[in-house]
Amino acid sequence: MITKWRAISGFSDIKRVECTRETDTHVFYILDRFFRGDLEEIGFPKQSEFRVFFDSWEAAHAYLTEHAERKALWMRQDLKDTYEHMAELKAMRAPVPT
Repeated sequence: MITKWRAISGFSDIKRVECTRETDTHVFYILDRFFRGDLEEIGFPKQSEFRVFFDSWEAAHAYLTEHAERKALWMRQDLKDTYEHMAELKAMRAPVPT
């Protein structure tokens, strides 16, 4: 078995996964997909928008930390833009009738 560490973007969750095999782009492991006791080997991309597989826990942790820092920067900018928009709205005045 090959040990990988699965990190899920946006969550504080790192799971150890025992893989049966891997390629350059995918990992494969045994999974009960429909929770019926039917175990099958399923392949997942090593990196997708949702989950990423790493060789070490430390690499998975660094990825999640960097992801959270990028999200915080984006959210700060979004909040700044929202406050600027609110200021523009508050500064608006009704047109003077002519």
